[in-house]
Parts: sequence; structure tokens; C-alpha cells
Amino acid sequence: MLIKPIFIFNRTAGLALQLVMTVFAALVVLETARAEDVVSCACPESRCAPCEDELGVDFYTEKCGPGLTKVKSCKRPQCEPVADQKLCLSKLSTAQPGRAVASASNDTAKSAEVVLSVGHAHLQRGDKKEDLVKGMHLFAGDRIVTKEDGRVRIRLPELSEIFVSPSSELLIAEALIEKRATGPSKRTILLDLQRGRVRSRVQGRYEDGESKFEVKTRAAVAGVRGTDFTVTFDESEGKWKTEVRTVTGEVSLDGRGETKPHLPVTAEKYGAFIVQAPPAGASSFEVEAALSRGFMTPLFNLSDRDIEELDRSTDVSSKAGGSSSARADVLGSNVAMSDRRDPASASGGVSSSLCQAPSAAFNQCSWTCEGNKKGSASCRSDLPGVRCVRRLCRANGQWAEPTVLPSKQAGECEAAKPIVGDCGGYF
Repeated sequence: MLIKPIFIFNRTAGLALQLVMTVFAALVVLETARAEDVVSCACPESRCAPCEDELGVDFYTEKCGPGLTKVKSCKRPQCEPVADQKLCLSKLSTAQPGRAVASASNDTAKSAEVVLSVGHAHLQRGDKKEDLVKGMHLFAGDRIVTKEDGRVRIRLPELSEIFVSPSSELLIAEALIEKRATGPSKRTILLDLQRGRVRSRVQGRYEDGESKFEVKTRAAVAGVRGTDFTVTFDESEGKWKTEVRTVTGEVSLDGRGETKPHLPVTAEKYGAFIVQAPPAGASSFEVEAALSRGFMTPLFNLSDRDIEELDRSTDVSSKAGGSSSARADVLGSNVAMSDRRDPASASGGVSSSLCQAPSAAFNQCSWTCEGNKKGSASCRSDLPGVRCVRRLCRANGQWAEPTVLPSKQAGECEAAKPIVGDCGGYF
């Protein structure tokens, strides 16, 4: 009579144990499925291969996270092979172990591009001389020379543009962007104006203490944080005259002598540093002495006519017979500059507006939440189809290509309307 209950108990215990094992196996399978369903939301490392130049950046979005419930925005570089593949590969093969890929091809990295060239203008690269044409790549050490009818427009790697006027000579001393794992890139743009005039429309801000944009002459240095300005170097009448005319922003004009006189040239002002030119063949000591005796002029106001003359001087298609498309491009830029001076813009009377929808001044940024659900309290870029987008207002009155910010920066966008303001660490 005792055997049957024991048998029943053993059978019940066996069933219970089997049930526990089944549940445990199901949990293991479920956990494995969950683990396989989790896709990393970290963006892959983005860089061009060795012996390639980076032309720009594209952005893409894809789902990630548990059950693909999140959306990540990542960038990928636009790359093209460097001009001399064999030379680059030979340099890489002899590079020291652990040397960064970027530095292995630094000497062949593209620094600038000719956007427009009309009239007689040529490139001097060492002993080689050739005509400047649209699409030509320029490098540190290249010299741009224009004759009386020559005009050139050049785009630098950080999207600033420079306009070389007739009868000018400009050396690209350095044009580099050093990308960092965290924080904005370090940018170094150094231009050496030998004679004539150059206009610079500087994108972004140069206020981090490391990045710099400078135009040098034999007598002075013009440094900027983000602005539109011209530098003219004139050697006539036995003087070295470096003149700065600032359209927007502020330019720091500094003499290169021991006393280093300083003049901040603010918006719609101009000033100059003037030196009695040393004799031909002067020693470095005599040159330094002449620079130390130089003086700064007071600040003067730029008139509307002065601004119009500056715009004409950077119209690379006016008298040199440029193509109709080139003329439309530059004239459109000049119209945009005149709009900047119109206190009543087409978008609600915002002073100094340049770009539209939304209105913004040169070098300002906008932050817009695109695809957000109406009524949302915040920019829900964690949802499919929603993204926080930043754009830069360029000097031609057009918004630059959008930068899609990662979800963790979605707080920079407001849910319902665009924000316009200083770009801060845009680059």
C-alpha cells in the first residue's frame, strides 16, 4: 500500500523537474534571441583609406538597439584617390610602424580647389607654371598669380572662399584640417599676400585658441575669427601699405615689427598699417627697423559705394568674359551681399539677414527638427524619420548641406520651430 504513493511522488517530481528544465531552456533561447536582436548604436570609424583625399562627408541613418527600436545617424567620408597613387603607396610602404595613416599622405592632401577662374591667371608650383582652370586642386606652397584681367575664386577645405583680384599674387602657405576624436577639428589657414588684393569669406569660427585663419603681407598680419574682409598690399610710393576692409565680423590687424601695433577693424570699417619701405637688398635688421617705425591709421567708415566696389572686385566674370553660368553664380552672391545690408528682409524684417527660411546672417547656424510629430514636447530623433539637422549660412545667401546630429544632441533642436544663432563648435 506504501509503494503506490511513493511512485506517484517520484513521477510528480520528475514532471516538475522536466518542466523546470523546459522553462530554463526557453529562457536561454529567448535571451539568445534578444542578444542577437540588439544592434550597436555606435557609429563605425569614418575615414578615407590610405592614398585617398577626403572631399566631404555624407550622412546616413539606420535602425539599431534592442529590437531595432532606435535610429542612429552616422557619417561616411567621400573619398577619391590621390593624384599619384604609386608615389603615395611607396611612402606608405616606408612609413614608420604606428604612423597615422593621415600623416602618411599629408604632403599630398588636397588643400583647396579652384571654383572659378577668368582672364589671365596662372599657378606657380615650384618651377612649373600652368593656367588656372575650374576644378584644379591646389596645395600648400602653390602660388596664384593674376594679371590685369585675371580673377580667381578658390574654396578652402573648411568651405571658406577667397577671391584673388587682378594684378595680385597669393601664396597658400598652409591649409589644413586636423580632425580629432572629440571636439571640433583644428583648422589652420595661412595665406601670404605678396601683392594686390584678396577677399576672404570665412566659414565657421576661429575662437578656440588653436585654429587660425591669417592673411599675411610683408608688413602685417590680418587674423580673423569668422568674417568677410579684404586685405590689400600696396608697395607704391616707397611705402608698404597693408589695408584691411571688413564687411562683416572683426579682423585683427597687427604690425609685424617689434612694437607690434594692433588695430581691431570692425564691421563696415577699414584701416591700414603703413611702413616706409626699406631699401632694396636690405638686411633683416634693416627690415625689422623699418617695420618697427610703421604706424596704424585710425579706423574709417566704409560707405555703401565702398561695399559695392568690393563686390565688383570679386565678380570673377565681369570684364574677363566668364561664362553665363559663372556670371550668374557670382552675381547671385553679390545680390546676397546687398540683401545683407537691407534692414528689412523678406522674412519679417530681420536686420542683417542673408539666408532665408529661416532668416540668418552670414556664418550663423540653424537647428531644425525634421519629421517631428506635431505636439511633441521635444525633438524625438530616437524615432524613425525624425532628425535634428544643423545648417550653416554661407556667404552666397544659401544654407550649406545639412549635418544630421546624433540622437544625444537632439536637445539642440526645438520641437516646433528652428533655432538660429552663433554656430559655436560647428566644425
